[in-house]
Amino acid sequence: MSRKDRPKPFLPLGGDGSSLLSLTCRRLAGLLDGEDRLFVVGQADHAGLIQQELPGLAPGNFLAEPENRGTAAAIALAARAVLKLDPEGLLLACPSDHLISEPEEFARTVRFAVDCYGDLPAEADPATVVLGVDASSPDAGFGYITCGEELAELAGLQCHQVSSYVEKPSREIARGLVEGGGALWSTGIFLWSAAGYLRLLESYLPEVCGLLADSAHEAPAQKVSVDHGILEKAESVVAVRGSFSWADVGTWERYGAQLAASEGGNRIRGNFVGLDTEDCIVLSDRRIIGTVGVKNLVIVETEDAILVCHRDSVERVKDLAQEVDHAARSEPPSGG
Repeated sequence: MSRKDRPKPFLPLGGDGSSLLSLTCRRLAGLLDGEDRLFVVGQADHAGLIQQELPGLAPGNFLAEPENRGTAAAIALAARAVLKLDPEGLLLACPSDHLISEPEEFARTVRFAVDCYGDLPAEADPATVVLGVDASSPDAGFGYITCGEELAELAGLQCHQVSSYVEKPSREIARGLVEGGGALWSTGIFLWSAAGYLRLLESYLPEVCGLLADSAHEAPAQKVSVDHGILEKAESVVAVRGSFSWADVGTWERYGAQLAASEGGNRIRGNFVGLDTEDCIVLSDRRIIGTVGVKNLVIVETEDAILVCHRDSVERVKDLAQEVDHAARSEPPSGG
C-alpha cells in the first residue's frame, strides 16, 4: 500500500479512516501554545499531500527536504525553526507513521516528560528525553532501552536514567533484553531543547551539519538516523515510561495486531469470505477476497497490486517491494 508517491504516513490506517499523519498532528494540537508551533518535515515532492491532509498547517511550517536524508537531518530542520521562534524552546520530535490510542494518556506522558526535562541537571551533553513503552516481545525492528536510576515518579509515570540504548538489535539480543525484564521499546518520540539538539548534532554528527549548511550538497549514501547517530552515543539520556498504547505499524504483522480478531483468529479489513481459513491478515480496498484451506497468510489487495505472503515472512516485504520496483524499471516500453 505504501508507495513513493504516497508513503505510509498518508495512508488511511486509523480506525476512523484518518491518515497516520493526520492522527499524529491531531494528538499534538492540545499540547502546543499555538498552531504556529506545529512543524512538519517531509520531502518536497510530498508538499501537495501534506497540504491535502493538513489544510490548517500554518504557512511556512512545512519544512521541505529535497530528499530523505535520515531523521537526524530532518529533526535538525525542525530544531532550527523552533530556535527562531524561541531561543529557549523545546522540541518534541514525533514520527508520523505510528498508531497511538489513549491520546489523553499520551498528552499526560508528554507533560510529565517536559516537567522532568526542566529538572534535569546540566551535563556535558545536552539532555535527551525519550518516551518508551514496555517491551512485550523480542521484535528486532525496535529500539530497546534499559533503565537505571529512577529520577522522578508521578501517578504511575516514571522517569529513569538510561543505562543503554540499542537500536534494532538482533533477535537474540532483543530476546535477552525482554526476558531480563524492565526493558522498554523506544517509541521514536524524543524531547530536547532546540539549541541542545543542534549542539548534539555538532558533537556527534558534524557531517550532517555540513550537509545542512550546503543546500546543494548531495544526500549521503547512507541515511543517518537520530537513534544510531546520537541516542546510542549521547551521555545524558533519560527515559519516560509511557502508559499509552503504542504501535509502530512497520509491518503487516504489527498492523494486523491492531485489528480485532474474528472467527478462526483472522484479522480482516474490507471484503472477505473464507472457508477453513485460520490466523490470516486480510485487507481489501475494493474486491472480495476469498480463501479456502489456508492459514497464517497476509493478503492485501489494492487498486493495482496484490500481496500474498506467509506471516513468518512479513519483514521481507520491503525486499519484495524493491524487486517489484526493479522489475518495473526493467520492463521495455510498450508500443511500436
